[in-house]
Amino acid sequence: MYYNRNDRKVLLWLLATIVTCCVAFFLFDRYDTNNIAESMNDSLEIDSTEEYGKGYSRYNANNSRYTRRRAEYQQQLNNDLKELEAIDDIQTGRAELFSFDPNTASAKDLLRLGLKPWQVRSLLKYRTHGGTFRNPEDFGKLYGLSAKQYKTLLPYIKIDREQFMPASEIVEKDPFKPVYTSRDTFPKQKKIRVGETVDIATADSTALKTVPGIGSYFARRIIRYRNELGGYVSVDQLNEINDFPLDSKKFLIVKSVAVKKIDINKATLVQMKRHPYMGFFRAKTIIDHRREHGQIHSIDELSYSKYFPADAIQRLLPYISVE
Repeated sequence: MYYNRNDRKVLLWLLATIVTCCVAFFLFDRYDTNNIAESMNDSLEIDSTEEYGKGYSRYNANNSRYTRRRAEYQQQLNNDLKELEAIDDIQTGRAELFSFDPNTASAKDLLRLGLKPWQVRSLLKYRTHGGTFRNPEDFGKLYGLSAKQYKTLLPYIKIDREQFMPASEIVEKDPFKPVYTSRDTFPKQKKIRVGETVDIATADSTALKTVPGIGSYFARRIIRYRNELGGYVSVDQLNEINDFPLDSKKFLIVKSVAVKKIDINKATLVQMKRHPYMGFFRAKTIIDHRREHGQIHSIDELSYSKYFPADAIQRLLPYISVE
């Protein structure tokens, strides 16, 4: 391709223009980047300076509190040292004897009395946890107190009893009100004398507990067994209660016999087997006999069974009927 002179001038001008634009763009971009980096560095420096200032302020504040606490601690330590010096002076001196109340005496007074510092700390700790000395003799329970110290200080112990006495001890007592001990929830039951008796056929638990040798337990057992039988017909039936006190039988009688009878021609197996003198096998024998032979006219009809010996029939007679 052939270019004349004018064409070559135009091409050179365009090429120069393009190169100039590229160089200018490169230089401008680099300048902006440097400015941004410098501005970022400046802002970071400002932020760092502010954070440092805040941190320094917090450090100063913490340091001030620490310094103040240290000063308070040092002051307290100085006071403790002075008190220890006073304690040493007291301990090196001769013990003084004067009246004191161990419930209110100060540490200095206790030290003047000749107690050791560790004994005083033990007493103060006991009082801090709510402990009190109600009697002068209670002071002897102080941990580490020697017998000699106790005997020496005992005559000088004066306790304000009204200040530490429970209110229950100063309430006016009614002379007619029964006094209960810690072992008795209720007042003791008055017992009957020899010659007096109680009817076990109708007596309740209160009446039964008046019998010597019978308390709440055996009173309940007597009534329970009476209900299971349907009533008592003899005092000797009490022998069937385990561990029953036999000496109490002389105070017991069966005055009115009123028992609940079982009709063996109508009662079910469950109803009959519940009776203490019947049981399952005797009740089943009665049910089988009724099914095979019909109505029972006398309990002697069951004597053929091994479950109805003569003594068993005799015991059952008061409690069965053949209506």
